[in-house]
Amino acid sequence: MARKTVPAGIEVRRAERRDGPVRETFSVRYADPGGTRRRRTFDSLEDAIDFQAKHRSAKRWRPDELRQEQGGRQTLGEFFDEWWITHAMVELKRSTLAVYRSLWHAHAEPRLGAVALRDIDARRVVAFRGELLAAGVGVHSVVKTLSMLQRVFRDAVEYGDVAFNPFKAVKKPTKGPSREAQPLTPLQVERLALTSVRAGTGCRRYWSG
Repeated sequence: MARKTVPAGIEVRRAERRDGPVRETFSVRYADPGGTRRRRTFDSLEDAIDFQAKHRSAKRWRPDELRQEQGGRQTLGEFFDEWWITHAMVELKRSTLAVYRSLWHAHAEPRLGAVALRDIDARRVVAFRGELLAAGVGVHSVVKTLSMLQRVFRDAVEYGDVAFNPFKAVKKPTKGPSREAQPLTPLQVERLALTSVRAGTGCRRYWSG
């Protein structure tokens, strides 16, 4: 079988062994984002060619696209930790911080904390919303959690780590009417009692007439 041609930019190194065949390695020279010249060595020519192609493709991207690709690899948990220090603790009230931290640990971190930012799209947010509701999480808490993550992703968009905010695109569940009993004020009780007495007097007059 004919040997595959080695592209320019890939260096072949051969190491002879006394007790075995000659071992070949394939090195690719490249510059990292900081401009430092580096070398990456592979055991197969195919891996070296694949690395070289991906690196050249990345260099052709616009700066904002490259920033999104690199930033989007960060997990939501990693970004949230940074966001908490740089934004939440500076901009939010202490009471809001307590609510957000509770929602994060209870609902968001176990389900999305290990997911890369670039992998969180509208479809995943819809699934996340459904998981919370199916687990019996109250609608109010679900809405609060989604609103919190929408705020987190808003800053991720501003940083250029992601291109859009999927939590803004997904509809939040309807809270619905509250079933919590609202106690009557003393004045309302007095008026209700007076109305009942008058209604009862009217009925007696009608039947006695």
